[in-house]
Amino acid sequence: MTTSLRLVFAIIIATTLQLAAHSQSLSVNNTGAVANASSILDVSSTGKGVLIPRMNKAQKNAIASPAAGLLVYQNNPDSIGFHYYDGTKWVYLAVGFADSTSWKITGNANITASNFLGTTNDSALRFRIRNLPSGIVDSISQNASLGYRALQNNSTGYGNTALGYLSLDSVTTGYWNTAIGHLVMPNNQTGYDNTAVGNSAMQTHRVGYANVSVGSGSM
Repeated sequence: MTTSLRLVFAIIIATTLQLAAHSQSLSVNNTGAVANASSILDVSSTGKGVLIPRMNKAQKNAIASPAAGLLVYQNNPDSIGFHYYDGTKWVYLAVGFADSTSWKITGNANITASNFLGTTNDSALRFRIRNLPSGIVDSISQNASLGYRALQNNSTGYGNTALGYLSLDSVTTGYWNTAIGHLVMPNNQTGYDNTAVGNSAMQTHRVGYANVSVGSGSM
């Protein structure tokens, strides 16, 4: 019995020697080195690593009241890798934008019929060029535009459709206008129910309504 107790104590002491406390810091190693003074925990090894808790996405999201800075390794079903909690949400530490669910500027090879580029709430889908409005699809105002600075100054106008460079650029409160082409109705501000198709069609139009213009430079 005495021999067994001595053996247990010896094992405990040998294990404890690997955990060296220094200035309220803890070092974990097999050399007896003290912890770095700037670290509360100093782990060092030349043959082993630190293993962070591994769990799937559902398990990660089920963690109750995660602390800011909490780190886990998500092992499935997507975004496999390290995630940390920033105080309000989980953040994926993607390496080289490796997130399998993200859209990449070099293209994606895993797109299926369930994937889409857009919104899942009532916010409009917006596009910018040179950080200037150049496209919008809005389910609330029913405005739709595509083209550099097309419909960029709209405030309360609704039901407008603009396609082309600077088309309906100046519209602020106008509505039900349709402009298709380069520089089409660029000066229209409050006019409504106008339709213009063609290069520079209705270029000087500002406030009229119910006009129809088709052709390059028309009206």
